[in-house]
Amino acid sequence: MSAAPRRPRNHAAIGAAAHRRGDAFEAWLDAAHEAAVAAGLVARMRHVGPPHKRIGAGEVVIVGTGPADYQGQTLDGRALALEAKCRAGNLRRAELPDHQAADLDACARAGGVAALVYRWTSVDRTRQRTFVIPWALVPWATARRGDSPSIGPEACAPWEVDPRALLDPRDALWRCYLAPLLAAHPPEVRLPWTPGLDGVLMRALEALRTGAGRELTVEAYGARLVIGGAR
Repeated sequence: MSAAPRRPRNHAAIGAAAHRRGDAFEAWLDAAHEAAVAAGLVARMRHVGPPHKRIGAGEVVIVGTGPADYQGQTLDGRALALEAKCRAGNLRRAELPDHQAADLDACARAGGVAALVYRWTSVDRTRQRTFVIPWALVPWATARRGDSPSIGPEACAPWEVDPRALLDPRDALWRCYLAPLLAAHPPEVRLPWTPGLDGVLMRALEALRTGAGRELTVEAYGARLVIGGAR
C-alpha cells in the first residue's frame, strides 16, 4: 500500500501564528516593564525599534539598524539591554541580527545588564516556558550539518522564570531585569604573587582565625573579595 501524499505546509498560516505568539509575548513584557517603572523598581525601560523616516501619508521606511528590543536603566545607573524572542521550538543564533547581538555585547562589556528573554512554545501553543538568560551565558549549542547554533528549553532550564513573575510585584527575584544580575558571575581578577602580598594576607587571615579581625576585604580592578570571620 502506498503512503498517502503529504499535505503541503501552509506557510501563510504558520507565519500568522508566529506573529500572534510574538505579539502576545511583547505585550506581556511591555505590561511588566510599565508596571515596574510605575512602581519605582527600575529607572526606565523602553520598547524600541529601528530608526525610520516618514515619507508620506501613512508611509514609513526603515533607514537604519536598531539596538536590542528593550533599552533601559537600573536604579543604580547601569544600562539595560534585553532582546526578546518567542519561538515554537528551539531558537537559532542566526535569528538574532548581528546589530542586536552587538548592542548586547556592548552593554555587557560596559558593565550593564544584557540578557536574552526567550519564550519557548509548543507548536499548538498549549505549552510555554520563559527564560531570562544573561547574554554572556547563553548556552548556544553547535548544530549538526553546519546549521546555526541554537538553544532549547532543556539547556536554558537554570534561567527559567515563573510565567507570573514579571507581573507579580511580590516576586522580585525573577523579574526579567533582575535575573541577569542574580545569575551573572562576578569578574575574576588575577594578581601576581609577591612576598609582600603574601605576608599581608597571612597576617589578615591569622587575625580572622584568632578573632582579632572580623572581615578581610580585597579589592582590585572593580572586583571585591570579602572573607567573613566568626561573628
